Amino acid sequence: MLHKIIGSIDQESFFNNYFEKKPLFQRAESSLINMFTLADFDRYLIAGEGMLHNLVRITKDGVAITIPTYHGQATTQREFVLEAFKSGATLKLEDLDNRHSDIAKICKSLEDIFGGYVFAKPFLTGANFPGLDTHFDTTEVFVVQLEGRKVWHVWDKVIDNPTLPLQQNFKDVDLGAPSIEVILEPGDILYIPAGAPHSARCLDSHSLHMAIGLQPIKIFEVLEGYLRLMSEHIVELRQNIYPFTERDLLDKNTKLLLDRLKKVPFDVIKADFDIAYSATKHETCDRRLETLAASHAITESTKLRLRQGVDIQARTGDGSISIYFSSTISPGKPLVSRPSNVTLPDYCQGEIDYICSSGLVCFTPSQLSGDLNLESKVLLCQELANVGILILE
Repeated sequence: MLHKIIGSIDQESFFNNYFEKKPLFQRAESSLINMFTLADFDRYLIAGEGMLHNLVRITKDGVAITIPTYHGQATTQREFVLEAFKSGATLKLEDLDNRHSDIAKICKSLEDIFGGYVFAKPFLTGANFPGLDTHFDTTEVFVVQLEGRKVWHVWDKVIDNPTLPLQQNFKDVDLGAPSIEVILEPGDILYIPAGAPHSARCLDSHSLHMAIGLQPIKIFEVLEGYLRLMSEHIVELRQNIYPFTERDLLDKNTKLLLDRLKKVPFDVIKADFDIAYSATKHETCDRRLETLAASHAITESTKLRLRQGVDIQARTGDGSISIYFSSTISPGKPLVSRPSNVTLPDYCQGEIDYICSSGLVCFTPSQLSGDLNLESKVLLCQELANVGILILE
């Protein structure tokens, strides 16, 4: 999957010389050119009528335009969006990585490589109109040109690993000469690191491009999340602070908590964080309902595989195995301290290890290694299919 967004460049060269370092342009290298068309864009607007104020972002001359909800009025939201487009606004669609099956698969595959959260957002701008003001993103972005042509200016990074509060716009004259000035045509790829200012303008036709963004997990997010999880077990972390609270007590408790945190290996902190973080990842598999309807009929020869994007974390203790899996709630929600899980007896360990290490390779219940008899292996697979960990091949 990686070659579809970086082109023919050697992966080692990309990671050593470009990733998180400097922009890269590749001519006509993407096989994703047909993943989303102008007709798909319009169908998204039609299907989202009544919700477009949440699904579409409109920007014109650097100013965001809010889509009215239009309760009880005659003009549709789609018509409002189209009028804005005609006047020179840039349209951006949200949630495509959750609502479009093929694009969701691309994003889930990239999450397996980069971790974190991967999104895909199409941008549409009319002929001869500019896109967004010169700015940098807080995510690593791969631009795939789908339709039309657009001239891009990209500068070298001005900041490392920026977060949203650090975002800012620029005037081109203050940045000097761009490191890349290029006209993107269908199939072209442009990699823009987080913190690298960029701007774009349409030429003699509309432009439709897909921005595939990588939003990795940052260290402060792991530590912040772990402290929130710890607060459910450590009463000192839940201490209320008032203007009259004794400061010596606060200092004492803070030092004790920091000392305790220092003794926890980062791998342990990250493992606990991953369980809570994975629960916020949206499920996008379109085989789930089919699998659920047929799970009772799974036999020793039924071909199964892990659901793409599922992140399994297994914990063993007290004679049982707790299997935590992703897709408890929608993305963007707070960490889930008690996510969905399946509890199994620990004598299933061999079979669970086999399933966790299978990746996207299909298997049958009879192929599972472990101590269970064949009937129990079938029952185990039926249970894991019921909760969405396994799907039919």
